[in-house]
Amino acid sequence: DLAASTISAYLPGVCRDVPIRQYFHARTSLPMLSRDEWNEDSDGEADDEWLREMSTEMLDEFEDVSGREKEFFKLWNKFMQSKYVIADRDVPRRCHEFVRGHGEELRE
Repeated sequence: DLAASTISAYLPGVCRDVPIRQYFHARTSLPMLSRDEWNEDSDGEADDEWLREMSTEMLDEFEDVSGREKEFFKLWNKFMQSKYVIADRDVPRRCHEFVRGHGEELRE
């Protein structure tokens, strides 16, 4: 392949699998350097447990909000973190899904 031989002549040691352009990991923002990193799709990673814990702790620190309100906020935040909202037009549909899915809990 002429393109590959030209690239390797100017950039010795560059593997064919990794583009010459510098790319960064979608979640960590660290440069992707090795061949192994290109075999995985970082968009599929979903380790946001720390974010849920921090959100819960921050809600618990509020003193001017009742316990029931805090539980509602936690339930809503957990729901919204599991859904994608691309535009404002998606919000009403997500609200309906939330009420349908958690209606019994909300009535208590």
